[in-house]
Amino acid sequence: PTAYAAVNLVGNYILLFPAIGMMLGSGGAALIGKLLGENRKDQASDVFSAVVLFSVVLGIVLIPAVHFSVEPVMKAQGAEGALLGDCLEYGHIAAFTMLFYLVQSEFQYFFSMVEKEELGFVSALICGVLNISLDALFIIVFDWGLTGAAIASLAGVVFGAVFPILYFIRNKDLSVRLHFAKIRWKSIIKCSTNGISEMINNLSVALVGMLYNIQLMRYSGEDAVAAYGAIQAVCLIFAGVFQGYAIGVTPVIAYQFGA
Repeated sequence: PTAYAAVNLVGNYILLFPAIGMMLGSGGAALIGKLLGENRKDQASDVFSAVVLFSVVLGIVLIPAVHFSVEPVMKAQGAEGALLGDCLEYGHIAAFTMLFYLVQSEFQYFFSMVEKEELGFVSALICGVLNISLDALFIIVFDWGLTGAAIASLAGVVFGAVFPILYFIRNKDLSVRLHFAKIRWKSIIKCSTNGISEMINNLSVALVGMLYNIQLMRYSGEDAVAAYGAIQAVCLIFAGVFQGYAIGVTPVIAYQFGA
């Protein structure tokens, strides 16, 4: 229970940041889809490339920010003693997922945008299977504990970020191309304001989870946090169905609006 509680305390904090990727992904897919509908493919590629580049830069900046903020945030949630030690063991490695989480979360929208939804599905599936398989290897076989769990999670999201970038670079026949482009701040702001509702939705889930954990730690300790984490996991299965639907329809509507 202590190790699982640590994963959930850190996990809710980590979940705050992929919300930025979802904001850029949902807002970006809508804007790029509209440009494609208007047959402005070059401009759509420039916006797409600028969003991806901005996400990579932002993710790199967030790695040290999250790394050094894990301890005070965990203490604020009530972690101490062995639980705090487990949080830091997991959290300091999990901080390196920031860059890849941002990119992975937005590319789910971009796969739908170029009508390659099946690749988004396969990519997400491989991420999950890789994470689960490496969890079993590192935790059970190698006995690495929470360090192994964190490395397994990192490996999964690294694949989820690197695979789509390589795919968009290598495939020149897609409706948008990924190339080096200047960060267009006007487009970034437009994508952000367009997708901010998606970010707020995901931020609220993570923040409510953190507030619940604070109260659970106060009343019942780490066992309650572990139990709540299991319930959260079940809820996310159902939330994923609706989120997938939203991801699928956004670029279609945007394209038809542009057309």
